[in-house]
Amino acid sequence: MNTALPAPAPSLAPDADLLEHIATIGLNLTGNLDLDGVFQALRREAGSLLDATSFMLWWREPDGAGLSLRLGDEAGQPLPARRVDWHDPGSNVARCARDCVEVVLNVPRGTQDAQHMPGTQSMHSALFGPLVVGAKVMGVLSVQSPDEQAYGDAQRHIFRTLCAFGAIGINNAHAYRAMQDAQAAMQAEQARYRNVVEHVSEAVCIYQDGRIVLCNSKACRLTGYAAEELLGKTFEQTTYVGDIPATAAWIRQHLKQQAAPRYHRFRALRKDGKVVWTEASMEAIVWDGRPAVIGVFTDLTERMGLDHALRRSEELHRALVTHAQEGILVVQDGCIVFANPKADRLIGAHLGGRAVDRLFSMVPEADARTLRKACQGLLDQGKDSHFVSEQPVGLVAESGAVRWLAFSAVCVEWEHQPGLLVFLGDLTRCTENELRARSATLAAPD
Repeated sequence: MNTALPAPAPSLAPDADLLEHIATIGLNLTGNLDLDGVFQALRREAGSLLDATSFMLWWREPDGAGLSLRLGDEAGQPLPARRVDWHDPGSNVARCARDCVEVVLNVPRGTQDAQHMPGTQSMHSALFGPLVVGAKVMGVLSVQSPDEQAYGDAQRHIFRTLCAFGAIGINNAHAYRAMQDAQAAMQAEQARYRNVVEHVSEAVCIYQDGRIVLCNSKACRLTGYAAEELLGKTFEQTTYVGDIPATAAWIRQHLKQQAAPRYHRFRALRKDGKVVWTEASMEAIVWDGRPAVIGVFTDLTERMGLDHALRRSEELHRALVTHAQEGILVVQDGCIVFANPKADRLIGAHLGGRAVDRLFSMVPEADARTLRKACQGLLDQGKDSHFVSEQPVGLVAESGAVRWLAFSAVCVEWEHQPGLLVFLGDLTRCTENELRARSATLAAPD
């Protein structure tokens, strides 16, 4: 007995031409990086595949509080702007997005959808599909028809495919636009940064992957290179060979954001072969989205020359003070903060660090009062005021020897604080000779 096989159910699968057309649409939608272009392509393709007398594309607002009609038309005429709240219980658009479900409406003739927009045709069939990528709901796509039962299983399958392709295309285009906005913002920020770098008073270079990617005109003057010559050079090419290892290690520490000295001195190598002492400071930054370091370089040539001259001057002054024939003291806040060797020999003890009252205690009380008053007067009058004793001052040294001193002082600034520079001239021999001569004169017969 022949057993007849049951007849197969009618196939809802589209034919080969339609499949190829849908595949082409998918490529066009997902490969289009222009957001408005994706929206327009969705509108065009929905109309070519479905009855889309009314077409609406709803876009979720950035804060997620609602959905706004981004693109909508009815029979070729644009629909007015409209918004629905995300939690609106009566909105099919909100329910579709909120619950991430497809909504199918069939409204019998003679009745009207409760959400019918005044001034528009009565629609009797509608599809609402969420535009979803992963767990991200970006909006809702809706097509509507004035015919009843306009969307069967085949049409709904095509609609879901459009929603899927559209969601991917919109997500790609949105990401691309965000990237373009970020790049534009970064370029604007870099332009401002370049302007600041150009106008700072020091040489500035940005190093990335070991090479200079940005330099200002001061860096060009420091190295002797034109900007186009300096860009792309490694730090080794502009550093004296003997300083490369230490400088390279210092830069690596900053790139890795490890603990490193803030300043580093090294010899820069100019284009003409000359060596320039330089002090650099560096900071790790992000440039063009990747790690880099910014270096600020100071030419130390003039400073080191001044430092050398200052050291030489200090050495000369120290030699003069050390070998001076006068005792020299610096008194500050009632304390002797400096005494040269001659002063120590006059007093017979090391005076540095002692209270100045120790010195005054070695002279007669009347002289001590005069000297204290004079010193306080100098401090009250301020810098450059001076005092010279009118008579030699007798001082009993710690050894018991009597010294006759010429006392003078001037108010100065010592280590940024007011103080007294005191000079002690030794008049002992002159005074003793004068006293002997006077005694001899008095003892001589008339």
